[in-house]
Amino acid sequence: MEERAAEYDRLASSPSSPNYETPRVDGTKSKDAPFLKWIYKLMEIQEKIENEKRKYDEVLCETVSAIEKIENEDYKSVLTYRYINNMLWEEIADALETTERTIYRWHRMALDVLEI
Repeated sequence: MEERAAEYDRLASSPSSPNYETPRVDGTKSKDAPFLKWIYKLMEIQEKIENEKRKYDEVLCETVSAIEKIENEDYKSVLTYRYINNMLWEEIADALETTERTIYRWHRMALDVLEI
């Protein structure tokens, strides 16, 4: 959505010129400036982006509070690295200086503690 917003912003900022390559079709002609529709689309998508960011922040807070309820520090670390820091399994294993197999086991056990 942010890429589309950037494109809409670019289109809203650039002046448009008449298109002489395609034949004109008679019909209802809009009296608005051509860039105006891009401004409206930009405003609409920016609102959607803000709503998604709010939802993400809420889910992130719920995730952090759920992880904090776990007593085992290894389990907490695995879930934090995976779901907060978005690390890959291999990266988590390196960070915790253990094997990926152990990380998978700790992850499964942590989810069992959370009853997910």
